[in-house]
Amino acid sequence: MPIPRRILVTGATGKQGGTLARLLLSRGHQVRALTRNPNCEAATKLKKLGAEVARGSMEDSVSMTGAMRGIDAVFLVTTPFESGVEEEARQGRTVADAAANAGVGHVVYSSLPQVQTKTGIPFFDSKATIEGHITSLGIPYTILAPAFFMENLSGPYYVPGLHEGHLRVALSAACRLQMVSVEALASFAALVLEQRQAFAGKRIEIASDELTPTEVAQTLSRAIGRNISYCRTPIKEVRAWSADLATWYDWLDHIGTHIDIERLMSDYTQVDWQSLRSWAETQSWGVLTRNHVEELA
Repeated sequence: MPIPRRILVTGATGKQGGTLARLLLSRGHQVRALTRNPNCEAATKLKKLGAEVARGSMEDSVSMTGAMRGIDAVFLVTTPFESGVEEEARQGRTVADAAANAGVGHVVYSSLPQVQTKTGIPFFDSKATIEGHITSLGIPYTILAPAFFMENLSGPYYVPGLHEGHLRVALSAACRLQMVSVEALASFAALVLEQRQAFAGKRIEIASDELTPTEVAQTLSRAIGRNISYCRTPIKEVRAWSADLATWYDWLDHIGTHIDIERLMSDYTQVDWQSLRSWAETQSWGVLTRNHVEELA
C-alpha cells in the first residue's frame, strides 16, 4: 500500500481534478479539494467521499497560502477557457509560488505536449510559461503532458454531430490523433504522487491510443450502436468560432504529438491505460444510442 499523503487537488470539481481526487481518496490519501464553490454538487460528493473541501481561488495568493498548510503535494491543473491565457499563466504562477513558500514536497502540473516548441497556440504558450516558472523555483516537480482527451468526444463540441450520425472534426483523414482518457491521466498522476522520488524533475507526455478520424468514427459506431461517419469540418469554420482552437487543430493535423505509446505503456504497467474502444464502451451515450433514437422516431 502507498504511504498516505496529504494532497491538494486544484480544479477538484472539474474532470481532471475530480477524477484524481476520487482515485486518491480510494487509495487512502487525504485530499484537500480546492474549489471556488464548496457548496456545488461536485464538491458535496467529494466531501461525502472523505475529502476536505477548501474554498479558494488560484488567482489569490492569500487563499492559496492557506490552502497549502499541512500539504505534502499539489496537483495543479489550469485552464484558459474561463479567463484567458494571461490569467491562466497567473494562476499557475500563484499556485507554484504558494507551494514553494510553504515548502510543499512535490508539485505535479498537468500541461500539454510539446509546449516548449513554439507552437503558436496561445493556450500552449501559457502552459509553457507555467512550466518555466515551476522549474525555476527549485522545488520538486513533475510535469505531465496529456494528449487529446477522449472525453472531448463526448463533450458539447462533438455531441451535436454525433447525434446526426457524424464525427465532425477539423482533421484530415490521414491525421493520426494520439489521445488519452482522463482516468488514465489520473491513474498516472496518482502513481507520480505516490512515487515522487522516481518522477522528480521529469516531464512525461502521455497518450494511450492513436487513430485516424475514420478509425475514431468506427470505434464510436461500435460503442454507441449506430453508424457514425467521419466528416471533415473546414478549418475556416472553426476559425470563425475560435482562432485559438483553429490553430490547435491545424497543429494537430500537420504536426501533432509523437508519443511512444508502446514504450510508455511498457514502462508504466501500473497505470490503468485505456484504448479508445475500452473507454467508449464504458461511457453512457444516452440519446445517441440506436434504441433511444428509434423510440424518438
